Amino acid sequence: MQNPEVNGWPRALKETIQEVGPPFERVRVYGETDSTQEIARRERAGSGTLIVAGRQTRGRGRLGSAWADTAHDGVAMTLVLPRERGERFAFAVAVAVARAAEQWLGPRVRIKWPNDLLVDGRKLAGILIEQTGAHALIGIGVNVAQTIWPRELDQKAVSLTQLGAPVSRLEVMQRLIVEVARALALEPEQLMEEYAARDGLRGRTVTVLRAGREFHGQVRSMDLRKGLTLETPEGDSVQLPAMESRLLSGSHSVRASSPDTSA
Repeated sequence: MQNPEVNGWPRALKETIQEVGPPFERVRVYGETDSTQEIARRERAGSGTLIVAGRQTRGRGRLGSAWADTAHDGVAMTLVLPRERGERFAFAVAVAVARAAEQWLGPRVRIKWPNDLLVDGRKLAGILIEQTGAHALIGIGVNVAQTIWPRELDQKAVSLTQLGAPVSRLEVMQRLIVEVARALALEPEQLMEEYAARDGLRGRTVTVLRAGREFHGQVRSMDLRKGLTLETPEGDSVQLPAMESRLLSGSHSVRASSPDTSA
């Protein structure tokens, strides 16, 4: 491995996985790769496999967007699980990443459906869930040690270091393993309560793109099976699954002072 920092990762992550158990079974560590999602796909990694990289040069976001290459400053990982219907993975992993970040930041993290974790309106982490054959590839990217960003991201992204939490990437990955396992084990009602406590969109007026069509309205609710429910100005309810949808507007208002999440 080219990056000395990565040399200790295999043993440390293996020990964490052994302590945590399911759904994690094994870990593969790469010093540098194009994308942890693509490695999982190319190697047909089995369920329970965690793939991490010291550097990801061609990371992908949702629906064709790109994840910026910031050298050796971020976390890039993919967990392979059996494919399943519904939106549970999207909600559970968002809660897990938020919980992990809260270990250092406290209750400042907000979830911007369908795939971003924000602090004060700036992106700290992103999630990419893709279905391939019998498996789901759950990608997680976290900004850890960045202090300088490309101009186009300077006001849009933020790292743990910039937020006053100079932790190591290994520490972040170990915390993510623990929290992903815990979140996936939550009962549906408890999972949605955890999500609602961090939800940055409920009650907001947003525009969402799905299958080339734009939907505009107020976010009414989130559902493990159906995703986001939007109420249009005409009074119609539209259900938008996370894996097929992109938030076009309304995200600028997602701040640390979250909207009321009471029923």
